[in-house]
Amino acid sequence: MTIAEMTQLVGLNADGFSELLARRSGEPAWMRQAREAAWELYKTMPMPTRRDEEWRRVDLRSIRLSEIAPFAARSSGALPVAVKERITAGPASAAMVVQHNSEDAYIEVDPEIRRQGVTVCGLDEAVRLHPDLVRKYFGVIRPAAHNKFTALHYAFQSGGTFIRVPAGVRVDKPIRSMVYLDADGAGCFPHTLILLEKGASLNYFEERIGLDDGRRQNLASGVAEIHMDDGAQIRFMSLQEYNRDTFNFSSEKTIGQKDARVAWLTAELGGRLNKGFIDCDLTGPGGRCELLGLYYINGRQQSDVVTLLTHKAPHTEGNILFKGVCDDAARSCFRGRIVVQKEASQTQSFLADHTMLLSDKARSDSVPTLEIEANDVICKHAATVGEISAEELFYLLSRGIPEPVARKMIVLGFFEEVLKGVPAASLQKLVRRHLQAKFDVHDHDATMPGLSESDMESD
Repeated sequence: MTIAEMTQLVGLNADGFSELLARRSGEPAWMRQAREAAWELYKTMPMPTRRDEEWRRVDLRSIRLSEIAPFAARSSGALPVAVKERITAGPASAAMVVQHNSEDAYIEVDPEIRRQGVTVCGLDEAVRLHPDLVRKYFGVIRPAAHNKFTALHYAFQSGGTFIRVPAGVRVDKPIRSMVYLDADGAGCFPHTLILLEKGASLNYFEERIGLDDGRRQNLASGVAEIHMDDGAQIRFMSLQEYNRDTFNFSSEKTIGQKDARVAWLTAELGGRLNKGFIDCDLTGPGGRCELLGLYYINGRQQSDVVTLLTHKAPHTEGNILFKGVCDDAARSCFRGRIVVQKEASQTQSFLADHTMLLSDKARSDSVPTLEIEANDVICKHAATVGEISAEELFYLLSRGIPEPVARKMIVLGFFEEVLKGVPAASLQKLVRRHLQAKFDVHDHDATMPGLSESDMESD
């Protein structure tokens, strides 16, 4: 059966699930059982509605699940030029994993990190080659029951990335993962599973992209699980640029033990709807987590993000900072939450969300929450929603800068507070380029003669 035929016959329904099981007949019994359990759970869970607190501002009525194919094969040819260019434009990497639609398309691993005992491969390959490890950790910290679309993910999971870094090993160059979706009317369900042993260190960068705007809806539902032992460190960076026909759901969580360090940046630029959950649990003393996020949406795009930072041990530190720009009739919602449990004394944690509106039709909602059960803590939160500063605009115009260029300078500069938190300069440059490209496509008159990429960077 061809992909075109499959798209016409089955969707994300009972027929589609049966078709996927047939395709996955070589999987171990435990994986098949996990899929079946997730499918049964999905069927019993109601579709989220606006009566549900975390889904209140999301309208799911336009998604046609029965018309979205559960699997789309990769092409057998070489990687597209656009993908090769993105790989080349990105930072030098210790490993590269590329997924095309639902299947692995390309992988390259530096022999040096192999000699250090680092494991990097597609998740489907890991199920075959490292079944004990995958079975032990898969679906543990972000189980299928988290929400209906997470259950859908575990039922239809295809592709993803598996990384294990042994104790004491530092991987300084980023390990990169890319998923590119060009099927029309298809589902995409990548799963990221990262295991960092005691004292291990990793830089990880993933891209989720759509190459073409099709005539039918796509749906992406990804999950990321990061397990960190004592003293482990991760810098996790994610860039999402699916096409405007894609409904994107993501559910990501990390658990850090004693003295763990988490630096997390997510950048949402594409998609029709982006509904994301990002959680971090600091379970051991001395842990630190920084969750940074940015989004730039226009047209009728919608971004709805829920973050949760839970302090479960004393002497931990946390920081959540999200900044977004909404133009045209775009809608955004940020729901940030910090929980300090009673055992987590002498904790410091901060939460902030700032949104800029470029249109009278754009809208943004912010719901920051602190739940503090311990004494001797410092916790703060802040949220702002506003337009471009009239004073800043006037200052630039008074210096002879054309208004379209001035507006672009202000908008791109608005994100710098987040971008400065990215420790890898090459990744800062990459995200800046994509932000500038989106602005230029939306407002082609806002050219910036004489303003180079280095001018946009912080000192």
